[in-house]
Amino acid sequence: MYIVLICLLLAGLVAYELWKGKRIPEKAEWAVYLAVILFLVFRFPQGNDIGAYSIIFNTSVPDILANAQSHMRRNVLFSELAWLCRALFHEYRWFILVINVILYGGCTALIRKYSVNPLFSLFILIAGGWVEVYFTSGLRQAVSSVILLFAFYQFLPKKQVWQYELCVLIALGFHESSIFAAGIPLVLKLVPVFKKNPKKVILCSILISAGSFFVIHNVLYLLLYHFFDIVGFAPSWTHSLEYLLYHNFSILGFGMEAVFGVGTLLLYFRGRKNVSDLQVLEVLTIFMSTVLYGAFADYPIMSRVTDSIQLIMIIAIPGLVKALPEQKKLLAFGAILMLNAVLLYSDLSAKTERISMQTGETVTIADYEYISLFESDRIDQYVKCVE
Repeated sequence: MYIVLICLLLAGLVAYELWKGKRIPEKAEWAVYLAVILFLVFRFPQGNDIGAYSIIFNTSVPDILANAQSHMRRNVLFSELAWLCRALFHEYRWFILVINVILYGGCTALIRKYSVNPLFSLFILIAGGWVEVYFTSGLRQAVSSVILLFAFYQFLPKKQVWQYELCVLIALGFHESSIFAAGIPLVLKLVPVFKKNPKKVILCSILISAGSFFVIHNVLYLLLYHFFDIVGFAPSWTHSLEYLLYHNFSILGFGMEAVFGVGTLLLYFRGRKNVSDLQVLEVLTIFMSTVLYGAFADYPIMSRVTDSIQLIMIIAIPGLVKALPEQKKLLAFGAILMLNAVLLYSDLSAKTERISMQTGETVTIADYEYISLFESDRIDQYVKCVE
């Protein structure tokens, strides 16, 4: 329940600011922000993969090549970080603290520098699913996503492509879902075309996505079966390709991506006169990520790829709302609030159901408990249940 209460607090403050047409004092704003962030930094996450990360923490070695040969330890930079934290701090919970600092500290630094409204950004970060899905379970992908977020804002506005691609390479060392982010500099080249003729770019992108879906649906999985007949499943670098062997089209997943893409475009067109080139790049990147999902819509695992890219929403969406005419800002936030309420309810329901299965105790959203990193006994008990 505490996550719901935090989101209600943040939503109330953001709605108040939009209603009044002015921000609350900056010191008060950042006091609320930092209080929430510190609360999350010192939280021990309860997630589906927390047991696996404990095993990685206890088995990783300083030899990168040795780690790379294991399916579980295949993300070598994550495994090396786990080994280093074990050597320095000995306890798993302090490794989690290091990860929390990287995740929340990295997001905070970028929100501080680039967001027009930190409380709005924090609301999207928590309610939009990144905290409850990735920051508490998919830690490898979460670190990878924060690296991509840094690279996007630090290098792409300056067209420093090589520096950006170096960051993508580092992100790949934490999770392979970042592979498609290597193509974002191509989106940068579309910015002038999109500004001049957005409808043409949108239509062509959708047609390409639909054509790609047809090819992928009918050809890709057959090629992959042939590939695995030759290579086998043993090499750790084949791990991600295994997800593409089976079709499992998700109407809910496709619909949600469509809402993200269409919603972002609507915000852009409503406030088009007041947006910068960087904001056009944000909009195009979010839209192209939904187009990418459409091409691979047979595979719900692609949502993890698009989520890695769409973390830029925590900065992009508040900026797009700010660009709207005054009378439409509160209405837009109302729509964003309703969407995120659905996402939050869905994520927390799935989360508490998994915790119930892991621990054997019935857990609901109302009694979803906070575990502090300083509660070593509770942490040890939970980790034993999920390993």
